[in-house]
Amino acid sequence: ISGSSTALGASYTPVRASATPGNPTGTTSTTQVMAGIAGSFTPVTSGAVIILVSVQTFQNTATDGCQVQARFGTGAAPVNGAAATGTAAGQAVNNTLMLANQSISSAVVARVTGLTPSTAYWLDLGFAAVTAGTCSLFNISWTVIET
Repeated sequence: ISGSSTALGASYTPVRASATPGNPTGTTSTTQVMAGIAGSFTPVTSGAVIILVSVQTFQNTATDGCQVQARFGTGAAPVNGAAATGTAAGQAVNNTLMLANQSISSAVVARVTGLTPSTAYWLDLGFAAVTAGTCSLFNISWTVIET
């Protein structure tokens, strides 16, 4: 992916980072905890990025669901099960499954501005069971593109 900076007229290649991390341990918490996927990206010029995450959520309790939201920050990346930290990005996605032991695909999308170029950021997901049961995430795939 390449682009052109219209402000300065200089060509640059925007940052594009992506990964497919392992599946984190599920949670019974009804308050967001961190998935611990430890993604990382470093904006080069604009300090603006688009975060794209695809994830499948699994809930073991009928008529319950999962909440998922992108989060980012600087410093050490959070571990699986840690209290929610960093800055929430975009809307939290809530899914409700009618039957127990079902999964559903979700997309988490956010545009973030005001980042500091040349500063490394971690990317993670906050997730929670909506009202009960265990919420699990799997088949996570993420991409961050500088805009």
